[in-house]
Amino acid sequence: MGNDPAALGFFLGHGRFRLVDSALSWIDEQLGAPTLQLSEVLVDFENRGERHRIGILTRPLADPHSRLRLVGDLRGEPRRPADWSGELYLQWQGSDLGRVLAGRLPAGLHLGSDRVGGSR
Repeated sequence: MGNDPAALGFFLGHGRFRLVDSALSWIDEQLGAPTLQLSEVLVDFENRGERHRIGILTRPLADPHSRLRLVGDLRGEPRRPADWSGELYLQWQGSDLGRVLAGRLPAGLHLGSDRVGGSR
Protein backbone atom coordinates (compact mmCIF):
# COMPACT_ATOMS: atom_id res chain seq x y z
CA MET A 1 0.00 0.00 0.00
CA GLY A 2 2.82 2.41 0.90
CA ASN A 3 1.82 5.98 0.17
CA ASP A 4 -0.86 5.14 -2.40
CA PRO A 5 -4.02 7.02 -1.30
CA ALA A 6 -6.24 4.98 -3.66
CA ALA A 7 -5.04 1.68 -2.16
CA LEU A 8 -5.44 3.03 1.37
CA GLY A 9 -8.95 4.27 0.55
CA PHE A 10 -9.88 0.88 -0.89
CA PHE A 11 -8.50 -1.04 2.08
CA LEU A 12 -10.06 1.16 4.76
CA GLY A 13 -13.26 1.89 2.86
CA HIS A 14 -14.55 -1.65 2.52
CA GLY A 15 -16.04 -2.47 5.91
CA ARG A 16 -14.37 -5.87 6.15
CA PHE A 17 -11.33 -7.44 4.60
CA ARG A 18 -10.29 -11.07 5.01
CA LEU A 19 -7.18 -12.88 3.88
CA VAL A 20 -7.25 -16.67 4.25
CA ASP A 21 -4.51 -19.31 3.95
CA SER A 22 -2.08 -16.90 2.37
CA ALA A 23 1.59 -16.04 2.28
CA LEU A 24 2.57 -12.50 3.19
CA SER A 25 5.80 -10.52 2.92
CA TRP A 26 6.01 -7.71 5.49
CA ILE A 27 8.23 -4.90 4.19
CA ASP A 28 8.85 -2.00 6.55
CA GLU A 29 10.30 0.75 4.37
CA GLN A 30 10.37 3.25 7.23
CA LEU A 31 12.58 1.08 9.44
CA GLY A 32 14.48 -0.47 6.56
CA ALA A 33 14.09 -3.80 8.36
CA PRO A 34 14.63 -7.16 6.67
CA THR A 35 11.55 -8.56 4.96
CA LEU A 36 9.55 -10.86 7.24
CA GLN A 37 8.05 -13.82 5.35
CA LEU A 38 4.84 -15.21 6.88
CA SER A 39 2.93 -18.39 5.97
CA GLU A 40 -0.48 -19.82 6.81
CA VAL A 41 -1.74 -16.25 7.19
CA LEU A 42 -5.26 -15.46 8.34
CA VAL A 43 -6.12 -11.75 8.60
CA ASP A 44 -9.47 -10.23 9.56
CA PHE A 45 -9.76 -6.46 9.36
CA GLU A 46 -13.01 -4.64 10.15
CA ASN A 47 -13.47 -0.92 9.75
CA ARG A 48 -16.52 0.92 11.10
CA GLY A 49 -16.06 4.64 10.95
CA GLU A 50 -13.33 5.48 13.44
CA ARG A 51 -13.22 2.00 15.00
CA HIS A 52 -10.84 -0.58 13.54
CA ARG A 53 -10.45 -4.20 14.60
CA ILE A 54 -7.74 -6.49 13.34
CA GLY A 55 -6.94 -10.14 13.96
CA ILE A 56 -3.90 -11.94 12.59
CA LEU A 57 -2.90 -15.58 12.96
CA THR A 58 0.28 -16.73 11.19
CA ARG A 59 3.62 -18.54 11.25
CA PRO A 60 6.99 -17.08 10.26
CA LEU A 61 8.20 -18.98 7.20
CA ALA A 62 11.70 -19.30 8.68
CA ASP A 63 10.30 -20.89 11.88
CA PRO A 64 7.33 -23.17 11.00
CA HIS A 65 7.02 -24.46 14.59
CA SER A 66 6.16 -20.99 15.92
CA ARG A 67 2.79 -19.27 15.87
CA LEU A 68 1.80 -15.62 16.23
CA ARG A 69 -1.61 -14.23 17.13
CA LEU A 70 -2.28 -10.48 17.14
CA VAL A 71 -5.61 -8.88 18.02
CA GLY A 72 -6.17 -5.14 17.95
CA ASP A 73 -9.01 -2.76 18.80
CA LEU A 74 -8.03 0.67 17.51
CA ARG A 75 -9.69 4.06 17.06
CA GLY A 76 -8.95 6.94 14.77
CA GLU A 77 -9.70 8.63 11.48
CA PRO A 78 -9.64 5.96 8.74
CA ARG A 79 -7.29 7.87 6.43
CA ARG A 80 -4.75 8.57 9.21
CA PRO A 81 -3.68 5.17 10.60
CA ALA A 82 -0.45 6.63 12.01
CA ASP A 83 -2.63 8.57 14.49
CA TRP A 84 -4.73 5.59 15.64
CA SER A 85 -4.66 4.55 19.26
CA GLY A 86 -6.05 1.57 21.12
CA GLU A 87 -5.13 -1.83 22.47
CA LEU A 88 -3.14 -4.69 20.97
CA TYR A 89 -2.81 -8.23 22.29
CA LEU A 90 0.06 -10.39 21.08
CA GLN A 91 0.45 -14.10 21.74
CA TRP A 92 3.56 -15.97 20.63
CA GLN A 93 4.23 -19.69 20.80
CA GLY A 94 7.54 -21.11 19.77
CA SER A 95 11.13 -20.00 19.54
CA ASP A 96 12.72 -16.72 20.65
CA LEU A 97 10.47 -13.86 19.51
CA GLY A 98 13.35 -11.42 19.99
CA ARG A 99 15.30 -13.25 17.30
CA VAL A 100 12.35 -13.19 14.90
CA LEU A 101 11.79 -9.46 15.45
CA ALA A 102 15.47 -8.46 15.49
CA GLY A 103 15.86 -5.23 13.53
CA ARG A 104 12.10 -4.88 13.06
CA LEU A 105 11.00 -2.97 16.18
CA PRO A 106 10.44 0.80 15.98
CA ALA A 107 12.74 3.11 17.96
CA GLY A 108 11.72 3.20 21.62
CA LEU A 109 10.07 -0.22 21.56
CA HIS A 110 12.03 -3.01 23.18
CA LEU A 111 11.39 -6.70 23.76
CA GLY A 112 12.29 -8.44 26.98
CA SER A 113 12.08 -12.14 27.73
CA ASP A 114 8.41 -11.94 28.68
CA ARG A 115 7.15 -8.47 27.75
CA VAL A 116 7.31 -5.63 25.28
CA GLY A 117 8.01 -2.14 26.58
CA GLY A 118 8.28 1.32 25.19
CA SER A 119 10.04 4.58 25.88
CA ARG A 120 10.03 8.00 24.29
